[in-house]
Amino acid sequence: MYKVLIVIVMAAAAFPCAGQATPRRFDVIFPRLSAEQRDEVFSSQGLVNFTRRPVSLQYLPTSQLDKSIGEPVQQKNPSIIVEVLTVIPDTTIDFLKVYNTVSNIRNLSDPNYYAITVNSVKRGLFLEASRIQNASRKVDIPDPPRAPKVPVQETLYIRLKEKNFGNNFFRIDISATSRQFLYTITNVSAMSFLVLPIIWSGNISIQLYFERVTEGMMVYSIAGAEIAEFFFSMFDVPTMLKNRTRSIMRWVTRGLVN
Repeated sequence: MYKVLIVIVMAAAAFPCAGQATPRRFDVIFPRLSAEQRDEVFSSQGLVNFTRRPVSLQYLPTSQLDKSIGEPVQQKNPSIIVEVLTVIPDTTIDFLKVYNTVSNIRNLSDPNYYAITVNSVKRGLFLEASRIQNASRKVDIPDPPRAPKVPVQETLYIRLKEKNFGNNFFRIDISATSRQFLYTITNVSAMSFLVLPIIWSGNISIQLYFERVTEGMMVYSIAGAEIAEFFFSMFDVPTMLKNRTRSIMRWVTRGLVN
């Protein structure tokens, strides 16, 4: 009897989101959005908010979400934040599909998500995207095959190559419960233009929050970066962050509907 109970407890601890929580209505989670804002949430672009220092989240404070989900970004003291809130109107999407979609790192280089032109050729914003072994051993490794279940927690490292900023490296932390799926991206290398560091290691944080709602799959993204004010006069920093957020969000949303 005790052995059976131990096995049950261990199984539950290993995968608590095996039985996903009953979906809430979107309007219950975000009750204070206007009709126009709600229409944007269900549009292909989503509802977008951009804030420069002093930064403040617009959508999270008035929602019924756990306010701690914004901490990975806010505790970095960012000088700029981009929020994106959207609902994919497909009730068949579950956390397993989310996990397998965001595990396909190489797809981030697909030009269909956000295209730029390099030598007259259409390329993705991220020219190359790959998993790497770890933060100290930056050797490309393939994405794993589709998983049969969602892990409670996982950490992986990736390499993203851009036209202007070259190779940059990031840590991704995944956590899942019966109610939510969290996907947190943090840079583990400085982002430099030529030899000039623009964003130091640890100063970019992107939090993707997923929750099943009665209308489909809700995705709430918070992206923040700490950048010296000096660089705002040299680079179009808001567009830089918006484009990268948009590319990642399209990678997620289009992957979930395909």
